[in-house]
Amino acid sequence: MMKELVIRFGDIPTDEAWRVQVLMNQLLTSLTTDGEEGRAAFLEKRKPIFTGGLRKKGEPLPDLTAEERKRVDELKRTGGA
Repeated sequence: MMKELVIRFGDIPTDEAWRVQVLMNQLLTSLTTDGEEGRAAFLEKRKPIFTGGLRKKGEPLPDLTAEERKRVDELKRTGGA
C-alpha cells in the first residue's frame, strides 16, 4: 500500500500525502482482518499472519418501504430541506 501511495501521490505536497496515508491506514485497519491481526501480534510479541481478509460488519440494513423510499427520494431532490 505504501508503494502504491508513493506512485500515485508522489507529486502532492507532504501534508496532503500524510492525510492520504492516514486515511488509507484507517481504511485498512477498519475494513480488513489484518488490522486486528497486527494489533494482536504486536501485543503477543509475534510475527503477524496477514491474510487480507475483509471484516464482516453487522447485519445489512432492511429494505426501505415504499413510503420510506419516497421520502429519501424527496430529500435527495430538495437537498435535505
